[in-house]
Amino acid sequence: MQRRDFIGGATLAGLGAMLSPTFTQGAHAAEGVGDRQLIEVRRYMFPNADKAAAFDAFAKAAGVPACNRAGVKTVGVLKHDTELNKGDDNKSTDRYVIMAHDSAESLLTLNAKLGADEQFHADGKDFLNAPKSDPAYDRKSVALLLSSPCVPKIEVPTLKPGRLIQFRIYESHSLGKARAKLHMFNEGGEMKIFRDVGMNPVYHGEAIAGERMPNLNYMLSFDDDDARKAGWGGFTKDPRWNTLKNDAKYADTVSKITNIFMRPVEGSQI
Repeated sequence: MQRRDFIGGATLAGLGAMLSPTFTQGAHAAEGVGDRQLIEVRRYMFPNADKAAAFDAFAKAAGVPACNRAGVKTVGVLKHDTELNKGDDNKSTDRYVIMAHDSAESLLTLNAKLGADEQFHADGKDFLNAPKSDPAYDRKSVALLLSSPCVPKIEVPTLKPGRLIQFRIYESHSLGKARAKLHMFNEGGEMKIFRDVGMNPVYHGEAIAGERMPNLNYMLSFDDDDARKAGWGGFTKDPRWNTLKNDAKYADTVSKITNIFMRPVEGSQI
């Protein structure tokens, strides 16, 4: 296992041909990318709770601080809420790592920066150097998003101990319908309704690499589950939402919704 494996995997080097070094310069600014971010959503899969707990300790002691030193200002590490995700026991040991990059350069150079960070290697040696006979985790997957204009930068929630994060993935059956759903959140005002009823976004973005594309996905933060219920109750009753969902141009935009409730692990910055 490579020592950089907290973030490792696909190098994403090919993105260099598609993305400018910074989003605030050159053609991408002209195309309306502006100060939006690239967001990584990494899912780590563990065979048991002990391995997942070891990852939590590694992330707090080594992974999160090293990413911060490398210039990634906010790193979220989240686990499933086993009470709210009923019937989802097979995923109860998953962990999600969320990072936002202000530039393509940040994304493409992170692995190299971690590889050169000796403090990271020392603090995370047990996880990073796990043997083939006893690997630190089973597998991981990664999705890369371009943040939406309605949430151009990651928004750190109030870090209350009992906070709840809701993760939602909206898959579409065609690129055209996926674009329509993005329009619904941005120009259509769906995200504004979210905010007005107390559903605070952490991020919102369009998947540009990963699985189950085309899709958009986002996270919402709540002080607790009562706040979540109140927020969604207000949203579904809001007359603006009822008008929006009946607009013909937004018909059939979503073919499948994945809904996961999560809690931060100790040391998470989300």
